[in-house]
Amino acid sequence: MVLRAPETPRYLVKAGRKAEALAILARIAGPAEAATQAGEIEASVFHKRAAWGELVKPGIRRAVGVSFVLAILVQASGINTIVDYAPRIFQSAGWKIDAALLSTFFVGIISFLFTLVAFPIIDRFGRKPCYIVGSIGMTLSLAGLVIAVLAGQFSGVKVLILVLVYLAFFTSCIGPVFWTLIPEMFPTACAARR
Repeated sequence: MVLRAPETPRYLVKAGRKAEALAILARIAGPAEAATQAGEIEASVFHKRAAWGELVKPGIRRAVGVSFVLAILVQASGINTIVDYAPRIFQSAGWKIDAALLSTFFVGIISFLFTLVAFPIIDRFGRKPCYIVGSIGMTLSLAGLVIAVLAGQFSGVKVLILVLVYLAFFTSCIGPVFWTLIPEMFPTACAARR
């Protein structure tokens, strides 16, 4: 489906294809707003490059700091451990290898479905509320797993449910919000890397 996706207006302006950029912007925001947005994009794309020292200016410093902390938190959230070691986690919960591998299929399904859920809720409820709700949901589900281990009850379907709840909160809130925020915070920098 990516082959059918249009180039971004920012890239098209930078590549000298302003008419195509205007057409995409008009389709998204309407003809009146498209001209304004195209002018803003053109001004930002052809603006002289900033020096590294600009990163420590007060307005930019905060955005860089927030994005840096969020990037660390996304990686430290444990998502890679859960996804990469899902079969081993389920085996530790007493599942046979074939059932553990089958449960990994559910991990993929939940990740896919809740990523689709993220699309409407990010804009409807906002980035910060989604991040907070996602963090609370992930924390509670991981706490449930820890309690199950400490109580000697780390077995059966409850482990699968807690892992799937964790994934649902990550893939509907934390993951998509982070990757939505970065281009919004640094639109010119993200476009320049293209």
